[in-house]
Amino acid sequence: MRTSGLLLALGALGAPALAQVSVYAGVDQALNYPSAAQLSGSVGNRAPLEWWTGDGNNATENALLRWVEGSGLVGAAVVQTASGTIFGWPSDWIDVGGVIYGSDVMGRRLYTVNPFTGLATPVNATGWSTTWSNVMSLAHDPVGDRLFAVDLLRKQLLKIQRTTGAISAIGSGTLAGYQQVKSLEYHQPSDTLYALDNYTSRLLLLNPTTGAVTQSVLVQMAVNRQFEDIQFFGGELYGSYAGKLNGNLDFTQLARIDLATGAVIPVSSIVPDCSAHTCLVRSLPEPAAWSTVSGPGSVMFSDASALAPSATFSAPGVYVLALTVTTGSGALVDTVTVVSDGCPSDPNKVEAGSCGCGVPDVDTDFDSVPDCIDNCPSLANVAQGDADVDGVGDTCDNCPAVANASQSDCDGDGAGDVCELASGSQVDLNANGIPDSCEVVAGSVFCSGDGSAAPCPCANFGAAGEGCSNSTGVGARLESIGGASVSADNALLFVTQLPPNKSGILYMGSVQKNGGAGGALGDGLRCLAGLNRRFPVAQGGASGSFARGGLVAGSSGLITAGTTWHFQVWYRDGAQPCGSQQNFTNALSLSFVP
Repeated sequence: MRTSGLLLALGALGAPALAQVSVYAGVDQALNYPSAAQLSGSVGNRAPLEWWTGDGNNATENALLRWVEGSGLVGAAVVQTASGTIFGWPSDWIDVGGVIYGSDVMGRRLYTVNPFTGLATPVNATGWSTTWSNVMSLAHDPVGDRLFAVDLLRKQLLKIQRTTGAISAIGSGTLAGYQQVKSLEYHQPSDTLYALDNYTSRLLLLNPTTGAVTQSVLVQMAVNRQFEDIQFFGGELYGSYAGKLNGNLDFTQLARIDLATGAVIPVSSIVPDCSAHTCLVRSLPEPAAWSTVSGPGSVMFSDASALAPSATFSAPGVYVLALTVTTGSGALVDTVTVVSDGCPSDPNKVEAGSCGCGVPDVDTDFDSVPDCIDNCPSLANVAQGDADVDGVGDTCDNCPAVANASQSDCDGDGAGDVCELASGSQVDLNANGIPDSCEVVAGSVFCSGDGSAAPCPCANFGAAGEGCSNSTGVGARLESIGGASVSADNALLFVTQLPPNKSGILYMGSVQKNGGAGGALGDGLRCLAGLNRRFPVAQGGASGSFARGGLVAGSSGLITAGTTWHFQVWYRDGAQPCGSQQNFTNALSLSFVP
Protein backbone atom coordinates (compact mmCIF):
# COMPACT_ATOMS: atom_id res chain seq x y z
CA MET A 1 0.00 0.00 0.00
CA ARG A 2 1.28 3.43 -0.90
CA THR A 3 1.06 6.37 1.49
CA SER A 4 -0.13 9.71 0.20
CA GLY A 5 2.83 11.88 1.16
CA LEU A 6 0.52 14.85 0.62
CA LEU A 7 2.07 17.08 3.24
CA LEU A 8 5.51 16.45 1.78
CA ALA A 9 4.33 17.20 -1.73
CA LEU A 10 2.39 20.31 -0.90
CA GLY A 11 5.04 21.60 1.43
CA ALA A 12 7.71 21.25 -1.23
CA LEU A 13 5.50 23.07 -3.70
CA GLY A 14 5.29 25.99 -1.32
CA ALA A 15 1.55 25.64 -0.61
CA PRO A 16 0.16 26.81 2.75
CA ALA A 17 -0.72 24.32 5.47
CA LEU A 18 -4.00 22.49 4.92
CA ALA A 19 -7.01 24.18 6.47
CA GLN A 20 -10.07 22.43 7.82
CA VAL A 21 -12.43 21.16 5.15
CA SER A 22 -15.95 22.66 5.10
CA VAL A 23 -19.08 21.78 3.15
CA TYR A 24 -21.94 23.95 1.89
CA ALA A 25 -24.98 22.46 0.16
CA GLY A 26 -26.13 25.75 -1.40
CA VAL A 27 -29.16 27.98 -0.98
CA ASP A 28 -32.70 26.69 -0.54
CA GLN A 29 -34.75 26.87 -3.70
CA ALA A 30 -38.25 26.46 -5.07
CA LEU A 31 -39.30 25.31 -8.53
CA ASN A 32 -42.38 24.08 -10.32
CA TYR A 33 -42.78 20.31 -10.48
CA PRO A 34 -41.53 18.42 -12.49
CA SER A 35 -38.69 20.81 -13.31
CA ALA A 36 -35.19 19.71 -12.26
CA ALA A 37 -33.29 21.53 -9.53
CA GLN A 38 -29.75 22.66 -10.26
CA LEU A 39 -27.80 22.10 -7.05
CA SER A 40 -24.79 24.24 -6.18
CA GLY A 41 -22.77 22.60 -3.44
CA SER A 42 -19.23 23.56 -2.61
CA VAL A 43 -16.37 22.26 -0.46
CA GLY A 44 -13.98 24.64 1.21
CA ASN A 45 -10.29 23.74 1.54
CA ARG A 46 -10.83 20.56 -0.42
CA ALA A 47 -7.70 18.59 -1.21
CA PRO A 48 -6.40 18.95 -4.75
CA LEU A 49 -6.22 16.15 -7.28
CA GLU A 50 -2.47 15.65 -7.55
CA TRP A 51 -0.70 12.74 -9.16
CA TRP A 52 2.75 12.08 -10.54
CA THR A 53 3.74 10.26 -13.68
CA GLY A 54 6.87 10.10 -15.78
CA ASP A 55 8.88 9.29 -18.91
CA GLY A 56 7.33 12.10 -20.93
CA ASN A 57 8.12 13.06 -24.51
CA ASN A 58 10.04 15.95 -26.01
CA ALA A 59 10.41 18.81 -23.48
CA THR A 60 9.69 16.51 -20.54
CA GLU A 61 11.66 13.51 -21.78
CA ASN A 62 12.64 11.05 -19.01
CA ALA A 63 11.20 13.34 -16.36
CA LEU A 64 9.07 12.88 -13.28
CA LEU A 65 5.96 14.98 -13.93
CA ARG A 66 3.83 16.47 -11.16
CA TRP A 67 0.22 17.18 -12.29
CA VAL A 68 -2.33 19.17 -10.25
CA GLU A 69 -5.85 19.26 -11.67
CA GLY A 70 -6.82 22.80 -12.52
CA SER A 71 -3.22 23.97 -12.57
CA GLY A 72 -1.77 21.41 -14.97
CA LEU A 73 1.91 20.54 -14.94
CA VAL A 74 3.46 22.08 -11.82
CA GLY A 75 6.86 20.39 -12.04
CA ALA A 76 9.05 18.30 -14.35
CA ALA A 77 12.34 16.94 -13.00
CA VAL A 78 14.62 14.87 -15.27
CA VAL A 79 15.48 11.59 -13.53
CA GLN A 80 19.27 11.23 -13.44
CA THR A 81 22.08 10.22 -11.11
CA ALA A 82 24.45 12.64 -9.44
CA SER A 83 26.96 11.92 -12.18
CA GLY A 84 24.40 12.94 -14.83
CA THR A 85 23.32 9.51 -16.04
CA ILE A 86 19.76 9.92 -17.33
CA PHE A 87 17.37 7.04 -16.88
CA GLY A 88 16.12 6.07 -20.31
CA TRP A 89 12.91 4.41 -19.09
CA PRO A 90 12.02 5.08 -15.46
CA SER A 91 9.19 2.60 -14.86
CA ASP A 92 6.84 2.85 -11.93
CA TRP A 93 7.33 4.79 -8.72
CA ILE A 94 6.01 3.88 -5.29
CA ASP A 95 6.07 5.69 -1.97
CA VAL A 96 7.58 3.65 0.87
CA GLY A 97 7.40 5.65 4.06
CA GLY A 98 7.91 8.94 2.21
CA VAL A 99 10.77 7.61 0.06
CA ILE A 100 10.06 7.31 -3.65
CA TYR A 101 11.41 4.11 -5.22
CA GLY A 102 11.60 3.37 -8.93
CA SER A 103 12.80 0.76 -11.36
CA ASP A 104 15.31 1.66 -14.08
CA VAL A 105 14.32 -0.74 -16.85
CA MET A 106 17.31 -0.06 -19.09
CA GLY A 107 19.86 0.09 -16.26
CA ARG A 108 18.25 -2.89 -14.50
CA ARG A 109 18.43 -1.21 -11.10
CA LEU A 110 16.27 -0.26 -8.14
CA TYR A 111 16.70 3.37 -7.14
CA THR A 112 15.25 6.15 -5.01
CA VAL A 113 14.42 9.54 -6.47
CA ASN A 114 13.87 13.07 -5.24
CA PRO A 115 10.66 14.06 -7.11
CA PHE A 116 11.49 17.76 -7.02
CA THR A 117 15.04 17.59 -8.30
CA GLY A 118 14.95 14.26 -10.18
CA LEU A 119 18.15 13.13 -8.37
CA ALA A 120 18.20 9.32 -8.54
CA THR A 121 20.27 7.16 -6.19
CA PRO A 122 20.69 3.49 -7.20
CA VAL A 123 20.09 0.93 -4.48
CA ASN A 124 22.09 -1.76 -6.30
CA ALA A 125 25.18 -0.20 -7.83
CA THR A 126 25.42 -2.87 -10.50
CA GLY A 127 22.46 -3.86 -12.60
CA TRP A 128 20.53 -7.06 -12.28
CA SER A 129 21.59 -9.94 -14.45
CA THR A 130 20.35 -9.91 -18.01
CA THR A 131 17.92 -12.63 -16.96
CA TRP A 132 15.77 -9.79 -15.67
CA SER A 133 15.99 -7.28 -18.47
CA ASN A 134 12.52 -5.73 -18.30
CA VAL A 135 11.72 -5.25 -14.61
CA MET A 136 8.83 -2.87 -13.99
CA SER A 137 5.55 -2.57 -12.12
CA LEU A 138 6.70 -2.21 -8.52
CA ALA A 139 4.37 -3.00 -5.59
CA HIS A 140 5.06 -2.81 -1.85
CA ASP A 141 3.66 -4.63 1.18
CA PRO A 142 4.16 -2.15 4.07
CA VAL A 143 3.46 -4.70 6.81
CA GLY A 144 5.88 -7.38 5.61
CA ASP A 145 8.13 -4.82 3.86
CA ARG A 146 7.99 -6.94 0.71
CA LEU A 147 8.79 -5.33 -2.61
CA PHE A 148 7.37 -6.99 -5.73
CA ALA A 149 7.90 -6.49 -9.45
CA VAL A 150 7.13 -8.11 -12.81
CA ASP A 151 9.52 -8.89 -15.61
CA LEU A 152 7.43 -8.08 -18.69
CA LEU A 153 9.49 -10.24 -21.09
CA ARG A 154 9.93 -13.24 -18.77
CA LYS A 155 6.25 -13.15 -17.63
CA GLN A 156 7.60 -13.64 -14.13
CA LEU A 157 6.55 -12.31 -10.72
CA LEU A 158 9.61 -11.13 -8.76
CA LYS A 159 10.56 -10.17 -5.25
CA ILE A 160 13.19 -7.47 -4.61
CA GLN A 161 15.12 -6.91 -1.40
CA ARG A 162 14.44 -3.23 -0.85
CA THR A 163 17.67 -2.32 0.93
CA THR A 164 20.04 -4.20 -1.36
CA GLY A 165 18.14 -4.53 -4.62
CA ALA A 166 18.63 -8.30 -4.68
CA ILE A 167 16.03 -9.94 -6.92
CA SER A 168 14.44 -13.42 -7.02
CA ALA A 169 11.57 -15.19 -8.77
CA ILE A 170 8.24 -16.12 -7.15
CA GLY A 171 6.86 -19.28 -8.66
CA SER A 172 7.75 -20.24 -12.19
CA GLY A 173 6.17 -18.73 -15.28
CA THR A 174 2.85 -18.12 -13.58
CA LEU A 175 2.21 -15.15 -15.88
CA ALA A 176 2.70 -17.14 -19.06
CA GLY A 177 -0.08 -16.32 -21.50
CA TYR A 178 -0.40 -12.74 -20.26
CA GLN A 179 1.59 -10.69 -22.75
CA GLN A 180 1.30 -7.15 -21.39
CA VAL A 181 1.41 -7.17 -17.60
CA LYS A 182 2.76 -3.69 -16.99
CA SER A 183 0.78 -2.83 -13.83
CA LEU A 184 1.18 -4.29 -10.35
CA GLU A 185 -0.19 -3.21 -6.95
CA TYR A 186 -0.40 -4.79 -3.50
CA HIS A 187 -3.76 -4.91 -1.70
CA GLN A 188 -3.04 -5.21 2.00
CA PRO A 189 -6.56 -6.11 3.29
CA SER A 190 -6.61 -9.26 1.13
CA ASP A 191 -2.83 -9.88 0.97
CA THR A 192 -3.18 -10.01 -2.81
CA LEU A 193 -1.25 -8.57 -5.71
CA TYR A 194 -3.38 -6.94 -8.41
CA ALA A 195 -2.06 -6.92 -11.96
CA LEU A 196 -3.52 -5.78 -15.27
CA ASP A 197 -2.79 -7.41 -18.61
CA ASN A 198 -3.32 -4.92 -21.44
CA TYR A 199 -3.31 -7.74 -24.01
CA THR A 200 -6.39 -9.52 -22.60
CA SER A 201 -7.77 -6.45 -20.74
CA ARG A 202 -8.07 -8.73 -17.75
CA LEU A 203 -7.52 -7.77 -14.10
CA LEU A 204 -5.47 -10.50 -12.40
CA LEU A 205 -5.15 -11.49 -8.74
CA LEU A 206 -1.71 -12.91 -7.81
CA ASN A 207 -0.73 -14.88 -4.74
CA PRO A 208 2.30 -12.97 -3.36
CA THR A 209 3.85 -16.19 -2.03
CA THR A 210 3.32 -18.61 -4.92
CA GLY A 211 2.60 -16.33 -7.87
CA ALA A 212 -0.58 -18.28 -8.65
CA VAL A 213 -2.97 -16.29 -10.86
CA THR A 214 -6.74 -15.88 -10.60
CA GLN A 215 -8.59 -13.95 -13.27
CA SER A 216 -10.88 -11.11 -12.19
CA VAL A 217 -13.03 -8.65 -14.18
CA LEU A 218 -12.56 -7.62 -17.77
CA VAL A 219 -11.41 -3.99 -17.74
CA GLN A 220 -13.40 -1.91 -20.21
CA MET A 221 -10.58 0.01 -21.90
CA ALA A 222 -11.30 2.12 -24.96
CA VAL A 223 -9.61 1.53 -28.32
CA ASN A 224 -5.96 2.69 -28.32
CA ARG A 225 -6.01 3.05 -24.53
CA GLN A 226 -4.18 0.93 -21.93
CA PHE A 227 -3.08 1.05 -18.31
CA GLU A 228 0.64 1.54 -17.69
CA ASP A 229 0.53 1.42 -13.90
CA ILE A 230 -2.09 0.97 -11.13
CA GLN A 231 -2.31 2.07 -7.50
CA PHE A 232 -4.74 1.68 -4.62
CA PHE A 233 -5.70 5.00 -3.00
CA GLY A 234 -8.47 5.38 -0.43
CA GLY A 235 -9.62 1.82 -1.08
CA GLU A 236 -10.14 2.43 -4.82
CA LEU A 237 -7.96 1.25 -7.71
CA TYR A 238 -6.54 3.99 -9.94
CA GLY A 239 -4.15 3.90 -12.84
CA SER A 240 -2.29 5.81 -15.52
CA TYR A 241 -4.69 5.44 -18.46
CA ALA A 242 -2.44 5.98 -21.47
CA GLY A 243 -3.46 6.78 -25.01
CA LYS A 244 -1.75 5.83 -28.27
CA LEU A 245 -1.12 7.84 -31.43
CA ASN A 246 0.36 6.05 -34.44
CA GLY A 247 1.14 3.09 -32.21
CA ASN A 248 3.10 5.11 -29.61
CA LEU A 249 2.06 6.34 -26.16
CA ASP A 250 1.17 10.00 -26.58
CA PHE A 251 -0.88 11.12 -23.55
CA THR A 252 -2.30 9.86 -20.27
CA GLN A 253 -4.81 10.64 -17.55
CA LEU A 254 -5.69 9.36 -14.10
CA ALA A 255 -8.62 6.93 -14.18
CA ARG A 256 -10.39 4.68 -11.69
CA ILE A 257 -11.17 1.02 -12.34
CA ASP A 258 -14.42 -0.29 -10.86
CA LEU A 259 -13.41 -3.58 -9.25
CA ALA A 260 -16.93 -5.00 -9.54
CA THR A 261 -17.67 -4.20 -13.18
CA GLY A 262 -14.32 -3.34 -14.77
CA ALA A 263 -15.67 0.05 -15.84
CA VAL A 264 -13.03 2.73 -16.43
CA ILE A 265 -13.92 6.16 -14.99
CA PRO A 266 -11.62 9.06 -15.96
CA VAL A 267 -10.69 11.16 -12.94
CA SER A 268 -8.29 13.79 -14.21
CA SER A 269 -8.02 15.73 -17.42
CA ILE A 270 -5.56 14.66 -20.13
CA VAL A 271 -1.82 15.02 -19.49
CA PRO A 272 -0.60 15.71 -23.03
CA ASP A 273 2.65 14.79 -24.76
CA CYS A 274 3.47 12.12 -22.21
CA SER A 275 4.41 8.47 -22.76
CA ALA A 276 3.84 7.69 -19.11
CA HIS A 277 4.68 4.33 -17.53
CA THR A 278 4.01 5.32 -13.91
CA CYS A 279 1.19 6.32 -11.59
CA LEU A 280 1.72 7.81 -8.16
CA VAL A 281 -1.41 9.42 -6.67
CA ARG A 282 -0.51 12.00 -4.03
CA SER A 283 -3.93 13.38 -3.09
CA LEU A 284 -7.53 13.27 -4.23
CA PRO A 285 -10.41 15.58 -3.39
CA GLU A 286 -12.41 14.33 -0.43
CA PRO A 287 -15.32 12.24 -1.79
CA ALA A 288 -18.63 14.07 -1.96
CA ALA A 289 -22.06 12.48 -2.29
CA TRP A 290 -25.62 13.77 -2.47
CA SER A 291 -28.44 11.89 -0.76
CA THR A 292 -32.07 12.38 0.19
CA VAL A 293 -32.85 13.13 3.83
CA SER A 294 -36.62 13.47 3.51
CA GLY A 295 -39.34 14.07 0.97
CA PRO A 296 -42.55 12.57 -0.39
CA GLY A 297 -40.84 10.77 -3.27
CA SER A 298 -37.51 9.65 -4.65
CA VAL A 299 -34.76 11.91 -6.01
CA MET A 300 -32.64 11.18 -9.07
CA PHE A 301 -29.27 12.98 -9.20
CA SER A 302 -27.54 13.41 -12.54
CA ASP A 303 -24.27 12.60 -10.75
CA ALA A 304 -24.54 12.08 -7.01
CA SER A 305 -20.77 12.48 -6.59
CA ALA A 306 -20.64 15.88 -8.30
CA LEU A 307 -20.90 19.10 -6.31
CA ALA A 308 -23.42 20.72 -8.67
CA PRO A 309 -25.60 18.00 -10.21
CA SER A 310 -29.19 18.38 -11.30
CA ALA A 311 -31.90 16.66 -9.28
CA THR A 312 -35.31 15.47 -10.44
CA PHE A 313 -38.17 14.43 -8.18
CA SER A 314 -40.67 11.59 -8.57
CA ALA A 315 -43.41 13.55 -6.79
CA PRO A 316 -44.01 17.17 -5.81
CA GLY A 317 -43.41 18.34 -2.25
CA VAL A 318 -40.71 19.53 0.13
CA TYR A 319 -37.38 17.69 -0.02
CA VAL A 320 -34.31 17.95 2.19
CA LEU A 321 -31.10 16.95 0.41
CA ALA A 322 -27.74 16.35 2.04
CA LEU A 323 -24.24 16.89 0.69
CA THR A 324 -21.82 14.65 2.57
CA VAL A 325 -18.05 15.01 2.29
CA THR A 326 -15.90 12.22 3.72
CA THR A 327 -12.66 13.38 5.31
CA GLY A 328 -9.96 11.58 7.21
CA SER A 329 -11.49 12.78 10.48
CA GLY A 330 -15.07 11.86 9.63
CA ALA A 331 -18.04 12.92 7.54
CA LEU A 332 -19.13 16.53 7.08
CA VAL A 333 -22.77 17.14 6.14
CA ASP A 334 -24.80 20.16 5.05
CA THR A 335 -28.40 20.19 3.82
CA VAL A 336 -30.50 22.20 1.40
CA THR A 337 -34.29 22.36 1.10
CA VAL A 338 -35.87 22.15 -2.33
CA VAL A 339 -39.58 22.81 -2.81
CA SER A 340 -40.88 21.02 -5.90
CA ASP A 341 -44.18 22.87 -6.21
CA GLY A 342 -46.96 20.79 -7.70
CA CYS A 343 -49.50 23.58 -7.15
CA PRO A 344 -47.79 26.75 -8.38
CA SER A 345 -51.07 28.67 -8.55
CA ASP A 346 -52.00 27.74 -4.97
CA PRO A 347 -49.99 29.73 -2.40
CA ASN A 348 -51.00 27.35 0.38
CA LYS A 349 -50.04 23.99 -1.13
CA VAL A 350 -47.10 22.42 -2.92
CA GLU A 351 -48.74 19.02 -3.34
CA ALA A 352 -52.19 18.27 -4.74
CA GLY A 353 -52.84 15.87 -1.87
CA SER A 354 -56.26 14.27 -1.59
CA CYS A 355 -58.18 17.41 -2.49
CA GLY A 356 -56.18 18.78 -5.42
CA CYS A 357 -54.64 22.19 -5.95
CA GLY A 358 -56.76 25.10 -4.76
CA VAL A 359 -58.60 23.03 -2.14
CA PRO A 360 -57.16 22.81 1.39
CA ASP A 361 -56.71 19.33 2.81
CA VAL A 362 -58.72 20.28 5.90
CA ASP A 363 -59.82 17.53 8.29
CA THR A 364 -62.47 19.16 10.47
CA ASP A 365 -63.36 16.02 12.44
CA PHE A 366 -59.74 14.82 12.81
CA ASP A 367 -60.47 11.34 11.49
CA SER A 368 -57.53 11.38 9.01
CA VAL A 369 -59.95 11.71 6.08
CA PRO A 370 -59.83 15.18 4.45
CA ASP A 371 -63.14 17.00 4.26
CA CYS A 372 -63.04 17.03 0.46
CA ILE A 373 -63.47 13.24 0.35
CA ASP A 374 -65.05 12.67 3.79
CA ASN A 375 -68.64 11.44 3.53
CA CYS A 376 -69.24 12.93 6.95
CA PRO A 377 -66.79 15.83 7.46
CA SER A 378 -68.38 17.04 10.70
CA LEU A 379 -68.20 13.74 12.63
CA ALA A 380 -65.23 11.38 12.89
CA ASN A 381 -65.83 8.24 10.81
CA VAL A 382 -62.56 6.63 9.81
CA ALA A 383 -64.37 3.62 8.29
CA GLN A 384 -66.48 5.92 6.04
CA GLY A 385 -69.50 3.61 6.39
CA ASP A 386 -72.38 4.37 3.99
CA ALA A 387 -75.01 1.64 4.18
CA ASP A 388 -77.41 3.19 1.67
CA VAL A 389 -74.60 4.17 -0.71
CA ASP A 390 -75.87 7.72 -1.14
CA GLY A 391 -72.51 9.40 -0.54
CA VAL A 392 -73.43 10.53 2.97
CA GLY A 393 -71.73 8.69 5.81
CA ASP A 394 -73.93 6.75 8.21
CA THR A 395 -72.82 8.89 11.15
CA CYS A 396 -74.20 11.99 9.40
CA ASP A 397 -77.07 10.51 7.36
CA ASN A 398 -80.55 11.62 8.54
CA CYS A 399 -81.93 8.51 6.87
CA PRO A 400 -79.13 5.89 6.80
CA ALA A 401 -81.34 3.05 5.56
CA VAL A 402 -82.66 4.79 2.41
CA ALA A 403 -80.53 6.67 -0.13
CA ASN A 404 -81.09 10.41 0.20
CA ALA A 405 -78.02 12.27 -0.98
CA SER A 406 -79.83 15.60 -0.67
CA GLN A 407 -80.52 14.95 3.04
CA SER A 408 -83.85 16.77 2.67
CA ASP A 409 -85.54 17.48 6.01
CA CYS A 410 -88.13 20.11 5.23
CA ASP A 411 -89.54 20.29 8.77
CA GLY A 412 -86.08 20.38 10.40
CA ASP A 413 -86.79 17.61 12.88
CA GLY A 414 -83.58 15.65 12.12
CA ALA A 415 -85.40 12.85 10.30
CA GLY A 416 -84.95 12.79 6.52
CA ASP A 417 -88.04 13.31 4.39
CA VAL A 418 -87.64 9.93 2.66
CA CYS A 419 -87.68 8.14 6.01
CA GLU A 420 -90.71 10.07 7.24
CA LEU A 421 -92.60 9.33 4.04
CA ALA A 422 -91.63 5.66 4.25
CA SER A 423 -92.82 5.42 7.85
CA GLY A 424 -96.11 7.20 7.16
CA SER A 425 -95.41 10.05 9.55
CA GLN A 426 -95.62 12.36 6.51
CA VAL A 427 -97.85 12.14 3.41
CA ASP A 428 -97.16 12.98 -0.24
CA LEU A 429 -100.49 13.02 -2.07
CA ASN A 430 -99.01 14.45 -5.25
CA ALA A 431 -96.24 11.82 -5.17
CA ASN A 432 -93.41 14.26 -5.85
CA GLY A 433 -91.21 13.09 -2.99
CA ILE A 434 -91.83 16.17 -0.83
CA PRO A 435 -93.99 15.87 2.28
CA ASP A 436 -97.21 17.76 1.67
CA SER A 437 -96.81 19.61 4.97
CA CYS A 438 -93.60 21.18 3.69
CA GLU A 439 -94.21 21.54 0.00
CA VAL A 440 -93.62 24.91 -1.56
CA VAL A 441 -95.79 25.22 -4.66
CA ALA A 442 -94.85 27.81 -7.23
CA GLY A 443 -98.39 27.91 -8.56
CA SER A 444 -99.44 28.24 -12.16
CA VAL A 445 -99.15 31.76 -13.61
CA PHE A 446 -101.72 32.92 -16.19
CA CYS A 447 -103.18 36.15 -17.58
CA SER A 448 -99.87 37.98 -17.77
CA GLY A 449 -99.73 41.45 -19.19
CA ASP A 450 -97.04 40.54 -21.71
CA GLY A 451 -99.43 40.22 -24.63
CA SER A 452 -99.98 36.49 -24.23
CA ALA A 453 -103.46 37.15 -22.76
CA ALA A 454 -105.88 39.96 -23.58
CA PRO A 455 -104.25 43.25 -24.70
CA CYS A 456 -103.36 45.71 -21.97
CA PRO A 457 -105.70 48.77 -22.06
CA CYS A 458 -103.29 51.37 -23.44
CA ALA A 459 -100.64 49.07 -24.85
CA ASN A 460 -98.93 49.22 -21.43
CA PHE A 461 -97.56 45.72 -21.70
CA GLY A 462 -95.49 44.22 -18.91
CA ALA A 463 -93.01 41.35 -18.89
CA ALA A 464 -93.81 37.63 -18.76
CA GLY A 465 -95.15 36.55 -15.37
CA GLU A 466 -96.34 40.05 -14.33
CA GLY A 467 -99.36 42.28 -14.93
CA CYS A 468 -99.73 45.22 -17.31
CA SER A 469 -97.23 48.00 -16.79
CA ASN A 470 -98.00 50.53 -14.04
CA SER A 471 -96.68 53.99 -13.19
CA THR A 472 -93.27 52.49 -12.22
CA GLY A 473 -92.74 51.29 -15.79
CA VAL A 474 -93.09 47.60 -14.92
CA GLY A 475 -96.01 45.35 -14.09
CA ALA A 476 -96.80 44.13 -10.57
CA ARG A 477 -95.96 40.46 -9.96
CA LEU A 478 -97.81 37.85 -7.84
CA GLU A 479 -95.90 34.73 -6.75
CA SER A 480 -96.38 31.75 -4.43
CA ILE A 481 -93.61 31.38 -1.88
CA GLY A 482 -95.33 28.94 0.44
CA GLY A 483 -96.98 25.55 0.31
CA ALA A 484 -100.46 24.33 -0.53
CA SER A 485 -101.36 22.25 2.52
CA VAL A 486 -104.85 22.87 3.92
CA SER A 487 -104.04 21.39 7.32
CA ALA A 488 -100.84 23.39 7.64
CA ASP A 489 -102.42 26.49 6.03
CA ASN A 490 -98.94 27.19 4.69
CA ALA A 491 -99.83 28.89 1.42
CA LEU A 492 -98.12 32.27 1.18
CA LEU A 493 -98.51 34.70 -1.69
CA PHE A 494 -96.14 37.59 -2.32
CA VAL A 495 -96.78 40.63 -4.49
CA THR A 496 -93.94 42.89 -5.70
CA GLN A 497 -93.37 45.82 -8.09
CA LEU A 498 -96.40 47.81 -6.85
CA PRO A 499 -96.16 51.59 -7.01
CA PRO A 500 -94.74 52.80 -3.65
CA ASN A 501 -97.16 53.31 -0.79
CA LYS A 502 -100.23 52.04 -2.64
CA SER A 503 -102.85 49.67 -1.25
CA GLY A 504 -104.01 46.45 -2.79
CA ILE A 505 -106.55 43.70 -2.29
CA LEU A 506 -105.80 40.00 -2.77
CA TYR A 507 -108.86 38.19 -3.99
CA MET A 508 -109.58 34.73 -5.23
CA GLY A 509 -111.95 33.28 -7.78
CA SER A 510 -113.15 29.89 -8.77
CA VAL A 511 -112.92 30.50 -12.54
CA GLN A 512 -110.30 31.92 -14.89
CA LYS A 513 -111.99 34.80 -16.78
CA ASN A 514 -112.20 34.35 -20.54
CA GLY A 515 -110.37 31.03 -20.27
CA GLY A 516 -107.44 32.69 -18.57
CA ALA A 517 -107.05 35.55 -21.07
CA GLY A 518 -108.85 38.03 -18.77
CA GLY A 519 -110.38 41.28 -19.83
CA ALA A 520 -109.36 44.93 -19.71
CA LEU A 521 -110.32 46.86 -16.58
CA GLY A 522 -108.67 50.07 -15.47
CA ASP A 523 -105.01 50.01 -16.49
CA GLY A 524 -104.80 46.22 -16.34
CA LEU A 525 -106.51 42.89 -16.91
CA ARG A 526 -109.11 41.38 -14.60
CA CYS A 527 -108.41 37.65 -14.72
CA LEU A 528 -110.85 36.01 -12.21
CA ALA A 529 -114.53 35.15 -12.40
CA GLY A 530 -117.04 32.83 -10.75
CA LEU A 531 -117.21 32.60 -6.97
CA ASN A 532 -115.00 35.30 -5.45
CA ARG A 533 -113.55 36.00 -2.05
CA ARG A 534 -111.64 39.13 -1.06
CA PHE A 535 -108.98 39.32 1.61
CA PRO A 536 -108.29 42.41 3.72
CA VAL A 537 -106.65 45.45 2.13
CA ALA A 538 -102.87 45.58 2.46
CA GLN A 539 -100.37 48.41 2.01
CA GLY A 540 -97.39 47.97 -0.30
CA GLY A 541 -95.30 50.55 1.53
CA ALA A 542 -92.18 52.13 0.16
CA SER A 543 -90.94 48.82 -1.28
CA GLY A 544 -94.14 48.26 -3.22
CA SER A 545 -94.61 44.74 -1.86
CA PHE A 546 -96.59 42.74 0.69
CA ALA A 547 -97.23 39.10 1.57
CA ARG A 548 -100.53 37.40 2.36
CA GLY A 549 -100.80 34.14 4.24
CA GLY A 550 -103.56 32.35 6.18
CA LEU A 551 -105.48 31.80 2.98
CA VAL A 552 -107.30 28.70 4.20
CA ALA A 553 -108.44 30.38 7.39
CA GLY A 554 -109.43 33.53 5.53
CA SER A 555 -111.40 31.76 2.80
CA SER A 556 -114.44 31.09 5.04
CA GLY A 557 -114.22 27.40 4.30
CA LEU A 558 -113.96 27.73 0.54
CA ILE A 559 -110.42 26.36 0.30
CA THR A 560 -110.43 22.61 0.92
CA ALA A 561 -108.11 19.77 -0.03
CA GLY A 562 -108.39 18.87 -3.68
CA THR A 563 -109.72 22.28 -4.82
CA THR A 564 -108.00 24.72 -7.14
CA TRP A 565 -108.38 28.50 -6.65
CA HIS A 566 -107.13 31.43 -8.66
CA PHE A 567 -105.64 34.56 -7.11
CA GLN A 568 -104.92 38.11 -8.23
CA VAL A 569 -104.17 41.48 -6.61
CA TRP A 570 -106.18 44.57 -7.52
CA TYR A 571 -104.29 47.74 -6.57
CA ARG A 572 -104.41 51.52 -6.78
CA ASP A 573 -102.07 53.53 -9.00
CA GLY A 574 -101.53 57.15 -10.07
CA ALA A 575 -102.64 58.80 -13.29
CA GLN A 576 -100.17 56.87 -15.40
CA PRO A 577 -100.11 55.08 -17.69
CA CYS A 578 -103.77 54.91 -18.75
CA GLY A 579 -105.30 57.32 -16.25
CA SER A 580 -107.75 54.96 -14.46
CA GLN A 581 -105.73 54.96 -11.21
CA GLN A 582 -106.19 51.18 -10.78
CA ASN A 583 -104.36 48.09 -12.10
CA PHE A 584 -103.98 44.33 -11.62
CA THR A 585 -101.12 41.86 -11.14
CA ASN A 586 -100.86 38.67 -13.12
CA ALA A 587 -103.06 35.80 -11.88
CA LEU A 588 -101.94 32.61 -10.13
CA SER A 589 -103.59 29.20 -9.66
CA LEU A 590 -102.99 26.99 -6.61
CA SER A 591 -104.18 23.38 -6.13
CA PHE A 592 -104.53 22.55 -2.45
CA VAL A 593 -103.60 19.30 -0.70
CA PRO A 594 -104.63 18.03 2.75
